[in-house]
Amino acid sequence: MKLNVDYKIVNVKNEDMEMEDTFNIKVKILTYKENIALLENHNIDYSKLNSENEEIKFMDYAKDVFINSVVEWENIEDSNGKDLECNDKNKSAIFDFNPAFAQKVIEIASNKINDSKKK
Repeated sequence: MKLNVDYKIVNVKNEDMEMEDTFNIKVKILTYKENIALLENHNIDYSKLNSENEEIKFMDYAKDVFINSVVEWENIEDSNGKDLECNDKNKSAIFDFNPAFAQKVIEIASNKINDSKKK
């Protein structure tokens, strides 16, 4: 058996999200260990997830997942049409401005990995 220890990188494109603007986001699927480390950093109490404090912790965790997963992008621009550099500051701003978009990117990337395992 050959063990594949390479990171899985998937492309999330505008078509995947049913959007007209053309873009491509390369997403690294976090390993189990990386994901657990992020979870531990936020100390989320799932029994109190309906409380505002725990919801904030969970959103901070989701933001960290986005920041740590997105490795590159093309055709992501600011409101003036200028290309945005793919860095943690800009990833954070994208999440803060539109967390639903950021979470959808991660969801689609995860689904692409799961779909490829079924084949």
